[in-house]
Formats: sequence, structure tokens, C-alpha cells
Amino acid sequence: MIYQHSNLERQREVAAGIDARVQAMRAKASGTDLAREG
Repeated sequence: MIYQHSNLERQREVAAGIDARVQAMRAKASGTDLAREG
């Protein structure tokens, strides 16, 4: 996802924020959810 009016550093900050949220959500997933992913 690229927002056309921002610089590369800002893109990296946004990507890092999205990644952190995804990682946190995965860490909260139950064992059943984890088994379904694998």
C-alpha cells in the first residue's frame, strides 16, 4: 500500500506500525486459531 504524497521514510513508519499491530494480534490468537493457520 503506497500513499503517493509521502516520502519513503514515512512509508516505512506506516508499514512498521501495521506490522506491529498484526504481530500483536497474532500473539493474542488462541491455540485453535494458530492450528488453523498452520
